[in-house]
Amino acid sequence: MLEIFSLVRHYDLIIAGGGAAGIMAAGVAASAGRKVLLCERMEKPQRKVRISGKGRCNLTNMRSEAEFLKKIRRSAEFFAPALRRFSNAETVEFFRRIGVPLSVERGKRVFPASGKAWDVAEAHIDWCRRQGAEIACLTRVREIQTDGGRIAGATVQTPQGTERIAAPNVLLATGGASYPATGSSGDGYLLAHRLGHTIVEIRPSLTPLVSGLPETDRLKGLALRNVAAKLVVDGETTQQEFGELEFTPFLSGPIVLRMSRRAVDALEEICLLRAQSVRGQLDGEIPATIRGRQENPDAKVDASEVQLTDLGDFGDLEAAKNKQDTALDTIKSKSA
Repeated sequence: MLEIFSLVRHYDLIIAGGGAAGIMAAGVAASAGRKVLLCERMEKPQRKVRISGKGRCNLTNMRSEAEFLKKIRRSAEFFAPALRRFSNAETVEFFRRIGVPLSVERGKRVFPASGKAWDVAEAHIDWCRRQGAEIACLTRVREIQTDGGRIAGATVQTPQGTERIAAPNVLLATGGASYPATGSSGDGYLLAHRLGHTIVEIRPSLTPLVSGLPETDRLKGLALRNVAAKLVVDGETTQQEFGELEFTPFLSGPIVLRMSRRAVDALEEICLLRAQSVRGQLDGEIPATIRGRQENPDAKVDASEVQLTDLGDFGDLEAAKNKQDTALDTIKSKSA
């Protein structure tokens, strides 16, 4: 691929990722007089915003700070200062000010009055550009450059080739690895790992759940409102939610998504316990079989000699867990 290194461009800040966070950061920095380049790998910014809330974009919720923080499952104390710095009321005022009329619906949820997520995305992007930020689409940050332990810039890939751009600051706003079609493919993990950061194991959250009940296939397309659901783990109810539930190819809808993190935690714990059980059985049974084979090389070994009992649906759970680990394994292997 062609490399373009002849004329090095200089910026105060390079932002990787043109989602809601990246656009907001670029606009705020540019309004403060910084020269900002925002790099978005897709053909347009805010792909995920445009499809959020079933295409309507649930911007925020007007509940109190205390109620907000109760919904943060872990590290609410980390999130609290950000909420106080830019509250839900300030969020509503900001979008109204940049030309997005809003409406508050049942449950104090805030949506654009037009019912179109596209309107939110376009208004936000227009505001960002008016502040003076430069937005480059089809531009992917491939590497962050350092010099003497300090940020020196980034290497970006465009349809024309590869370019090194100088900047003393680089902001990662790439999102997670949840939806590659929108650009969230895990680039930020790889970039951070290459700089020496420790990457916490990624896992599903706010995700639909798979049901083993055959009845769910017949209910595909059904959406229910004002229904209650509960998550039961080992016979105990660990979470209850009330609201909307949808039958897609999976169990989905707001109440399922809110319970999904604890469901994933429970499944991972089951996988771990069962994997430990399997390893214990393998440690005892397989070596014994191997020793017998070594003592009598001509003997035939029947597969039934090694049996793993009472595993239930371990194979399916372990396969799911392996898929969850794939993204992080890829990151580690690429950066090795």
